[in-house]
Amino acid sequence: VALPVSLIIITYFIYVTSDFFSKLFKLKYLYLTSILALSLLIIFNNKTHFSELFTGSRPIAGNTMTQLTDFISSNTSTDSSFAGSMPVSSSIVLLTGRKIFIHPQYENQLLRDRVKEVYKIFGNFSEKSIYTYLKENKIDYIVSEASYCHYKSSTGCVMQTLINEGKRKDSQQFCNRSFINSDFFEVAFDNKRFKLLKLK
Repeated sequence: VALPVSLIIITYFIYVTSDFFSKLFKLKYLYLTSILALSLLIIFNNKTHFSELFTGSRPIAGNTMTQLTDFISSNTSTDSSFAGSMPVSSSIVLLTGRKIFIHPQYENQLLRDRVKEVYKIFGNFSEKSIYTYLKENKIDYIVSEASYCHYKSSTGCVMQTLINEGKRKDSQQFCNRSFINSDFFEVAFDNKRFKLLKLK
């Protein structure tokens, strides 16, 4: 592919300056024809790649994310709404078409407030308080992520401390609970990296 692309760049440059070259060689339209021919050649030789590009196929980062989005696509209603971290939310809306509570492409005070509330799942907050907020906002599922739940940096700053704002709110971190016999949530899916909780 590199050689034809280089030729296209060269011939395009010649075409742009064709007023000069046409006087010498009278080949202005030959340059244009060459560009079109080389473009068609590239497309033909890479038709599989171009087909995937225009049919909506997208690479997915990580098998665990694939497992989560496949489960959501196969086992939840198309009207279901989901809450989770911004990266997870963007993958859910892109790969499943489901509704998300935190949209990663917008930024305003409402969204910042939503992020603060949803990210409480990584802090020490009670099931009831988180459930109440999600239920009030008509959320059906929430995704907990192990990398956020257990993350520690070299400086000792952890997501849990940030969410708690330096204060311990509850005895146990929400995302570390098993949710067995929970009155508010049930585990719909768990692959060790992502835990999908369904609101009761």
